[in-house]
Amino acid sequence: MRREWILNIACNRWGLNKKNRVGPVAKWIRECSPKNIAEWESFYFQKLEEFLKKRQFTVNYSKFLM
Repeated sequence: MRREWILNIACNRWGLNKKNRVGPVAKWIRECSPKNIAEWESFYFQKLEEFLKKRQFTVNYSKFLM
């Protein structure tokens, strides 16, 4: 409980839960309305790739996934 409280305070203090920090994930969830996790994962990674290309990021996110 204590860790969650500290994390919540930090996120609120530095605005880490604001739209420009988090990205449009909530919008993507509504757009996809996934029926299972596999459907969401494929949709998310497709949108993430488009999002990063639009902002000219060349990060290969797949190497950070387990």
